[in-house]
Parts: sequence; structure tokens; C-alpha cells
Amino acid sequence: LGFAIADVAELAIEDGIFKGQLAVERVGTDPRYALNGKLDGVEAGRLLQRSLGRNPLQGRADATINLVTSGDSIDELLSGLGGKAKVVMREGGRLGLDLRTVIQSAKRAEIRGWQSLGTAATGLDTLSLTIDVQHGVVHAQIADAKSGSSTIFGNGYVDLRGRALEFSLGLRTADPSSRVAATNDTLRLSGPWHSPRLTHERVEEAERRAPPAPPLITDRK
Repeated sequence: LGFAIADVAELAIEDGIFKGQLAVERVGTDPRYALNGKLDGVEAGRLLQRSLGRNPLQGRADATINLVTSGDSIDELLSGLGGKAKVVMREGGRLGLDLRTVIQSAKRAEIRGWQSLGTAATGLDTLSLTIDVQHGVVHAQIADAKSGSSTIFGNGYVDLRGRALEFSLGLRTADPSSRVAATNDTLRLSGPWHSPRLTHERVEEAERRAPPAPPLITDRK
């Protein structure tokens, strides 16, 4: 049985600075960890780029993190991961795809993989995400996002153990000349996170397909 707390004064992570506290507790053979703090000015999308093969959020962000986990192996640490976080993009950020164009393309045919999206992006005036992590599944909800006269909305999850994602993104705009001004279309991303399927979906369909509960982990020791 042991307990230790370490104050993290400044830790550089992807051009950002983390300040916070790491607590470690050992109960029997299972170490437990808690990480709390703030990450300022981080290039948030780079943290995901190696896994996804694409930078989903381009630009700097500030994040508040409160996470806990337990275990000795990577698999145990991922399956035990839980907590909450909030991410707020700074001015000048971009969503790593041209959402309006991709929604229109997905209406015509299913899109396979990130490589089919090209390099275009969606400029962001604001973007904030609320994140809830349970058993290694990261549930994310767009709390506020604007791009010019358009509002971006969406939610979904990333399964860290299964390396899969399920997410819906939509766009509403007050500009009557826009092709998506009066529609209720969303883009559904699903499947392996390195090469997801991108399909068109109506808002009503996305709402009926409520986000699933976190998977039950039955193989823990």
C-alpha cells in the first residue's frame, strides 16, 4: 500500500504546456493513477494524428483534464481509463475536413478512408468540446462551434481499445444561398479510426441512433 502525489509545474506536450498534479496509489497489485490539470496552447489534433492518419483539429487549444485509470499494462490502463475533460480551440483553428463539401459528396456515395477527403479544411471561429471517458471509451459532444455564418454540431465516441470511432457531424447555416442552408444532413463517421466509412445521414436518423453505452469490460483481472 502506497500513495504519492507529484506536482507538475510545466510539461511540454505538442507545443503546449501542461500544469497539474499526478497522484499514484498502489492497492495490492493494482496501481491507480489520477491526472488533473490544464493543458494550454496544445496542438490538439497532433495528439490524434499518428493513430488516425489525419489531423482532425488543426490549431492550438486549451484543455482541462480530470482522468483516472488503473493497471500495469497498456491494455489495462486503457480499459480502466475514466474521467472528464473540456477542450476549447483558440482563434484560427480549423476542422480537418471541408465539412460542407464532404456532406454533399457523401449524399452521392459512401466515402472510404481519410485519404479520400483531400487536404481542405473548415475554418473555425469557435469550438468547444465536452468529453466523458468511461472504460477507455471517449465520448465527445460539441458544445459550441461556429464557422462564419454556420453552426457545427455533433457527438460520438472513440474506443481506445478497439481503435474504432462512431461520430456524427452536421452543419447549419443562416446564409440562405448555402447549399446546406435548409437541410438537416449530417456526416456519419464509423469503423476503424485509421480508415472510417463516411456516410450521409439525416439528423432524425442520427438522433434515433442514440450513442451506445460504453462497452462492458468482462476480462479484467
